[in-house]
Order: sequence, then structure tokens, then C-alpha cells
Amino acid sequence: MDDAESIKAQIAALPAPFKINGVDLEFGLDSTGDPAMWIYLHVADNDSWDFAAELARYAQTVELAILAQNDGRVWPYVHFRSP
Repeated sequence: MDDAESIKAQIAALPAPFKINGVDLEFGLDSTGDPAMWIYLHVADNDSWDFAAELARYAQTVELAILAQNDGRVWPYVHFRSP
């Protein structure tokens, strides 16, 4: 299993308070020149404040899980996309 598939499996294993319809990953250097990963989670459109709070909490959960897995060598940036 390559890194991308391993990361997608790790994200899929995290309990989410909403349905994730897909995951896209991009790897590169962030604005400081450090290794980074951009994680795009596809979710259904929802404009409630409660949903926005759930997204923020879940983004933090994903970031912490990825950081723990790679000992902080690659910084995760979590974003959400809707159809």
C-alpha cells in the first residue's frame, strides 16, 4: 500500500459525524518550504453553523492523526469540498 492509500485508509478509519464521499491528496512544499500534504475531503453541502463546527472539529482530528502517524515530518492541511 503506498502512502496515499495508507493515508486514505487512516482517514476512513476515523469516526466522522458526516458522510465523506471522497478523499483527494496532494503532496508538495508549503509556503515555508516544508513538506506538506493537502487533504481534500468531499462532503455534502450543508450551510448550518452546527455542521461548520463539526467540520472544524473533524479537520483537527484528521490533522492530529496524520501528524501522529508521520511524527510531524509532513504537515497536513485539511480542506472540505462539496459537489
